[in-house]
Amino acid sequence: MIQKEIFSMYIYRFAILLWMVVLCTFSAIGQDGGGKAFLRWVPSQKSVYQGESFVVKLQLYYEGNVSSPEVFPKLSVANSWAQEIKQSQKPVPFHEQINGKTYGVVVLKKYLIIPQKSGMLSLPAYAVTIKLTVAPKPDDFFQVEQTVDQSLTAPELSFSVKSLPEPKPVTFSGAVGKFSWKVLSDKDSLILQNPVLITYKIAGVGNIPFVSLPLYTLPTGLEGFEIKSTEEQSLTDKGLSGGKIFTQTIVGEQAGIYPLPLGFTYFDPSQEKYISLTDSLLITVRDTTQKARSQTSTQLPDRKISDKGLPWDTQQPNFNHIPPFWRSDLYWLLFVLPFGVVILVWGYSQWDAYQKRSIHYPLQKAVKALQHLKKKGNSLSAETAKEIETILFSYFSGRYQLEMVDWHLEYINRLLEQYKVSKAVREELSFVLKKCTELRFAKHITGQVLGSSEITVSQIIQILKQIEKQSRPDNRKELAIGFVLMLWVIGSSLLAAIPESQYRQAETYYQKQQFDSTITILNHIVKQGNKDKVVYSNLANCYVQTGKTGLAIANYEKARGIEPMYSAAIHNLDQLRKMKNLIPPVESPWQQAVTLVNLNLVAGVSLGLIWLGAGIILLYILSNIRRQWRIIGYVCVILGILSVVFLRQVEVSRLRKDMYIVIASTKGYYAPNIKARELVQLPEGAAVSREDLFSGWAKIRIPDGRKVWVNQQYITGVTPY
Repeated sequence: MIQKEIFSMYIYRFAILLWMVVLCTFSAIGQDGGGKAFLRWVPSQKSVYQGESFVVKLQLYYEGNVSSPEVFPKLSVANSWAQEIKQSQKPVPFHEQINGKTYGVVVLKKYLIIPQKSGMLSLPAYAVTIKLTVAPKPDDFFQVEQTVDQSLTAPELSFSVKSLPEPKPVTFSGAVGKFSWKVLSDKDSLILQNPVLITYKIAGVGNIPFVSLPLYTLPTGLEGFEIKSTEEQSLTDKGLSGGKIFTQTIVGEQAGIYPLPLGFTYFDPSQEKYISLTDSLLITVRDTTQKARSQTSTQLPDRKISDKGLPWDTQQPNFNHIPPFWRSDLYWLLFVLPFGVVILVWGYSQWDAYQKRSIHYPLQKAVKALQHLKKKGNSLSAETAKEIETILFSYFSGRYQLEMVDWHLEYINRLLEQYKVSKAVREELSFVLKKCTELRFAKHITGQVLGSSEITVSQIIQILKQIEKQSRPDNRKELAIGFVLMLWVIGSSLLAAIPESQYRQAETYYQKQQFDSTITILNHIVKQGNKDKVVYSNLANCYVQTGKTGLAIANYEKARGIEPMYSAAIHNLDQLRKMKNLIPPVESPWQQAVTLVNLNLVAGVSLGLIWLGAGIILLYILSNIRRQWRIIGYVCVILGILSVVFLRQVEVSRLRKDMYIVIASTKGYYAPNIKARELVQLPEGAAVSREDLFSGWAKIRIPDGRKVWVNQQYITGVTPY
């Protein structure tokens, strides 16, 4: 009995223990069922450059049901610019797995951060209060869910901010991102002591609030006043976009031509390099109280070749024939013109044949019928009057869409008068129609048959031909005048302005050893289309004086591209390469031979053959000469086209479009990536050939035959056009 009671006691204790375990388990489930929730920062990138903008998100991770916080404290990040990105739509929840567990995720806030100092950047701990729905406990009799306030904190997040590479360009003023640069002026020329408004426009995506204008030193003779700026910006998930516009008033204190070389540099984090943009202005200040300067060009004294520079080319540029004939628009106009004339004449002949088959068909039909009637008798008689009237009505109805109700003399006269048919022809036609009426109705009126009229069928045929001829006015004179005017307009547009005054100003700056100003003016002359060998040669001399060997060699080569045997450029180029220990490029026998070809002569021969062939083909179209002549015309045209092909091949060889010059010492890499293996160090001024392009990189062949990759901004072509 005692053992049975002891056994019952153990059973009772075990049941109580089991009930407590189950109750605790369900209580835990009830408290956890509403789930867990936490906050954390999610940046768009872990490492940024100083000034590089990036987006950081405040994300809420949760299980169960939660509601968004109603109050958000203001975010403040040390040594950084922080701005909230407004969300136009309600955030859409999504799911994310963390450590094998799936959470609901919602983006509470987005911020754009722009760090202003390098080093470690810390996003501070950020606390908010949310409402969390908690499931009921198992022992809750009513099983009601509870909503409780829960405080969540996103832990502090730190990551590195890299400093911008050194050395920084002179024109770099803190812009980081991607930008464009434009400089405008409200006038190019002003009178002494008058103002000009200069506008600097910077636009793009990046740290716009911290973009400033580089410091520029104005030339002596110009006075600048306070710079004003306006800013526009738009904040989106892609970054801060917009721009800044700076305006400055400048007053001309002294007469002259003032070049303003204006540059702007920004750092592109995606390419990890500085991007320099340049624009320039030429401000002309005129003194109306003084007489115009003499047009005689001042010759600069020759300088001996030294380690510091090369002499100025004193030969006067000939701006009157820029570019050479074989590259001019006039040459290509004369090349295309004969083909256009042949096509127009052929089209006109086809159109004229169609007109004869369609519009002229009523006349041909009437003439054929009258000639058939003429066999019965040439004179107009009572027997032929009705047939002639029928033929005439058929002609007028087919040619002028005349209806039977309008078949009377008054209407026919008005109709022919509208088509500018002469009065004499109209009177002759009226006389014929009256005679036909008299002869046709005389028998019915008088009972007699009148004899033949003095009018003949041949005269009626001539009357119809005169009507047809005068109804189609001759517009050939107007077309010829229009064609001549078109050629005159095209020819006038080919004339270029002669920038002699700018060139004289460049000489003056060169005398004063203001080489940067000289370079700006000469580059401006080249951009206007005035590409002359002397301009390129003197531009190269200026680059030598400023120590830019690569650009100097490139411009000497451009001068040689215009005239391969140009002695001044050849001499200076050889001397410069000897001074810098540079290996000259090796020319193939074909390249050496084409330097002796007179391209203008080849161009003239090609045009002569094409015009001769076109003339023979036109004679064949217009006068149906023998078929053999047409074949000769085709042969001439084909030979002319082959001459043009030969001309282009010679041009390509002479201009050396694949030849490039290294304008700054750089490294050659195995692949188009700055982290790739370095293969060679390329000196400034080295001649290379470009073979391929890829994402801002150029694949080049160096003199020893190896192929390497370099950044495209370190090489420039030698093609002058």
